[in-house]
Amino acid sequence: APWLCAQRVFEDQPLAKVRLTALVLRTLELHGDGKIASLTISSEMFAASGADQELTEGLVNFARSVEGVEAAVLVRETPTPGTCKVSLRSRGTVDVAATSMKFGGGGHSAAAGATVKGSLADIKARVVSALLDQIRA
Repeated sequence: APWLCAQRVFEDQPLAKVRLTALVLRTLELHGDGKIASLTISSEMFAASGADQELTEGLVNFARSVEGVEAAVLVRETPTPGTCKVSLRSRGTVDVAATSMKFGGGGHSAAAGATVKGSLADIKARVVSALLDQIRA
């Protein structure tokens, strides 16, 4: 039945994912007059929520869904110290694959990603700066 399919996809979220989502949404920041949104996930947030890396799927879309946002970035710490995963999403006006490639990643114009060495704060700042440069270009 359609309801059962929808329920499995949208309604049956693991408690750890709901807890992680609450922590991640507190990190939401807007940049460049609200055209870029960022979210971060630290190792401490994974530990506090009981979530694993797989439960981050789709969280970047919360940032992209904010009114006026053209591109969103989620940066998360990985189990490998000093390495973060970057997820980029666009509404179509910003080619996030171009930004991702600057960090050794790939993807397509609306969804891209990269694995980057560095601290969470530093990587977020660098990726946001690259997205802002692209919007201004």
